[in-house]
Amino acid sequence: MAEHFTQASEWLVSTPAAASLSTETKLELYGLFKFANSGSGPTTPRPGMFAFEAKAKYDAWTRVAAEYAGREPDARARYVEIAQSVGWDEDEGDEGKSGGGISLGPPMSVMAHEEEVSGGESSLVHDAASDGAVNDLKAILLLDPSLLDSKDEFGFTPLHLAADRGHADAVALLLSKGADKTILDPDDQTALEIATVSGRDDVVTLLA
Repeated sequence: MAEHFTQASEWLVSTPAAASLSTETKLELYGLFKFANSGSGPTTPRPGMFAFEAKAKYDAWTRVAAEYAGREPDARARYVEIAQSVGWDEDEGDEGKSGGGISLGPPMSVMAHEEEVSGGESSLVHDAASDGAVNDLKAILLLDPSLLDSKDEFGFTPLHLAADRGHADAVALLLSKGADKTILDPDDQTALEIATVSGRDDVVTLLA
């Protein structure tokens, strides 16, 4: 089953058929993949209240870990079952892939690969802000300064995200680039208000 799990995960990240899966199923795949490889649930704190995608993935992994505790083989079997439901055939081996023949490296979850190949620089700038990756932010904004105040799919700017996660260095960088502190999120909150609610005192000082 371990071999089939690896083959199925490689196939899922390369096949257009994965696009037909619901978000709920993709989250389940993510949780199954993480649990099957780690044998446990998340070991880091749950993401901040505005990191919707990260929270969804964290919760999916947590649910799977609780459901399959001590049963990694069953988690792998469920993963393979989902892959088969969208066309993976264990008898076809590598020939069963339909993603254009590109090398994807080590197997990863279908959700992780979709994040890697979709969204372009706009997605990357929000990810970098959420992670507090200052060097990445510098590089992205150097390539495209127009992304400074861009909103992600949920309506948050990089400044909102960095403030929520308490990344003071990232907030300072964004402000130095001229980030607009007055932009409102979907709940009509500024980055300052988000930082205040989240208890990010060092960020509040920068934004005040």
